[in-house]
Amino acid sequence: MNIILIGMPGSGKTTIGKSLALALEMDFRDLDCIIEEETGRSITDIFRESGESYFRDLEEEVCMKASLLENTVISTGGGAVLRQGGITLLKGSGKVVFLDTPVDTIMKRTDFSGRPLLKDDASRIRRLYEERISLYRSYADIVLDNSGNPDETLKNAVNILDRV
Repeated sequence: MNIILIGMPGSGKTTIGKSLALALEMDFRDLDCIIEEETGRSITDIFRESGESYFRDLEEEVCMKASLLENTVISTGGGAVLRQGGITLLKGSGKVVFLDTPVDTIMKRTDFSGRPLLKDDASRIRRLYEERISLYRSYADIVLDNSGNPDETLKNAVNILDRV
């Protein structure tokens, strides 16, 4: 079984994911890193040079490949829920955990220089959250509040996942 982390860009999917994988003795894969490895380009460069639609195609393809992994904590990109095909396959491979992180917390914690859809713009982040919240909740098997300390979030995640 895999654990698939979804949530807003900057919500802590990679940070929590790495720690969760260690705690549960699982592998860890970050889908944005896989895209960068496979293309030899940064996410920012892909958006700038090829556009969001092309990036979403790549993201969906990587989701499909990742759905074949086993015993892995998978950190998705914030927009992975925008394409039904990839996220549905991921959901079929394990438990989907939505890291529900308030926009204000995201703003405090995150360097947005490498995040093409955000660029340190609070109103844009709020709009993305409002556009995506129903998708995150609809795909989630578990909704995990990530408004506090990341160590608390990790502890809560381990406790919840030990019971499922």
